[in-house]
Amino acid sequence: MKKKLNQKTINKTILCCGTGIHSGKKVNIKIIPAKEDHGIVFKRTDIKKNNLIKATLENVSSTERSTVISNNNVSISTVEHFLAALYYYGISNILVEIDGYELPIFDGSSLEYCNLINKVGVLNQKKERKRIFLSKPKTIFSEFSNTYYELVPHNKFRISAELNYDKQILYENFAILNDINKFDKEISNCRTFCMISEIELLLSKNLINGGSLDNCVVYIDKKIEEKKIELLKKKFKVKTLKKSDNNILNNEPLRFKNESARHKILDLIGDLSLTEMILNFSIKAYMPSHKENIILAKKIKKLHENNLL
Repeated sequence: MKKKLNQKTINKTILCCGTGIHSGKKVNIKIIPAKEDHGIVFKRTDIKKNNLIKATLENVSSTERSTVISNNNVSISTVEHFLAALYYYGISNILVEIDGYELPIFDGSSLEYCNLINKVGVLNQKKERKRIFLSKPKTIFSEFSNTYYELVPHNKFRISAELNYDKQILYENFAILNDINKFDKEISNCRTFCMISEIELLLSKNLINGGSLDNCVVYIDKKIEEKKIELLKKKFKVKTLKKSDNNILNNEPLRFKNESARHKILDLIGDLSLTEMILNFSIKAYMPSHKENIILAKKIKKLHENNLL
């Protein structure tokens, strides 16, 4: 007999503000408790009509360097860190009022969202949540890359991530979360990251406008040309730019040797939460990305709906 898990919301309203990593714009957020079966819904208060966006797989509109959800007319960007925190707490019903199109990045992890939720606490509701179980192992391969996911039956949600970056750049490419209840201590504070070789391309795509050494780990995967150092100093708003331990620029040290692999677990949890169900099995992810995570989540949901898991 499987233990029932009920829907949850928060005890009282949360107010916060911050800057979007890609937009670079400041936004104000009000996170409001909601009734049963409401779901996780965002409301763009800077727009008067058609301004509600529900956090569902069907509403995912972009997965380039973040997960974006839309209702055809308006969007909310970079939802994954916030959704990962909600999944950890089991929160399935809230209204999020926001006066811009991107959630705050804070320090590049889920830590601040967890701290905010901790302050107000979680409220158990009466209705039960839907869950997804797995009856036999499945491997799901990507059609677009070398990414793949191994799904294995398990009595709880367990997740691991393996990356294949050069060991001289990222010393530790593997991480595992054996128990979702340890998310706050083992995963929540793991920051997003990029390679220094990616920065120019990302800026050319009008991304990471709010990126800094305070909210992103930047790995040095190539030698920096002198003429570009000044540009990087200006971008990151620092006086000096030098290589620190673990091949990263001079921001704070890594929080874990395998912080980047742990962050991939954080992202995957946030993306999978868009199934709107609790997952009860083990997932091994090889080179996960937002695009592949969403494809995986859609396949899992479809297999579940057709009783093929």
